[in-house]
Amino acid sequence: MEKENLEVDKNNPKAFHDVKYKVSPFHDVKEDLETDYEEVHHKYTRRAQKLMEQYRSKTPMCFIRAVHNEQEVDYIKNNEQYIDDVIKKYNKKHQLVLLVPKCFALPESEVFKVFQLQIDKYSGSDEDNLKELFDTNTDFIHWCYANSSLKGRCANLYWELKKRIKNRPDKKQQKANE
Repeated sequence: MEKENLEVDKNNPKAFHDVKYKVSPFHDVKEDLETDYEEVHHKYTRRAQKLMEQYRSKTPMCFIRAVHNEQEVDYIKNNEQYIDDVIKKYNKKHQLVLLVPKCFALPESEVFKVFQLQIDKYSGSDEDNLKELFDTNTDFIHWCYANSSLKGRCANLYWELKKRIKNRPDKKQQKANE
């Protein structure tokens, strides 16, 4: 998230793309990137440090990747062993799960778990749209339940509810709007 690597979307001043690392966070800018840069940079620096700490730990991690285009499918096919080596560099139990829209050829893989989503494309970037894509493949849902702990699922639900309560409009403001 270094400033020199960021390009603001011409159609949306709240959207930007990191051209070096091919990352596009869609929901972090409140006003515009120039105004919010320090806060966004700090947030992603902190997240990257935490991710690297976990990645280097002995606790197995599961990385879930929503594949975005045919070029990515081809890249995965041609670099499967390299990707797996990177994922498992610090822990042989780390794994990568790929989610592929039905409009793309499903990559054959003996290394990664692959699920085909029943969507033609990703619609929107808000949190609710992103969550809905996980619901389009029952095999993926069953796999998630089988490979995650009840404690972890409860912690995620608690975090989600806490966030929704925090972001809920004030009741007085709601009545005023009615």
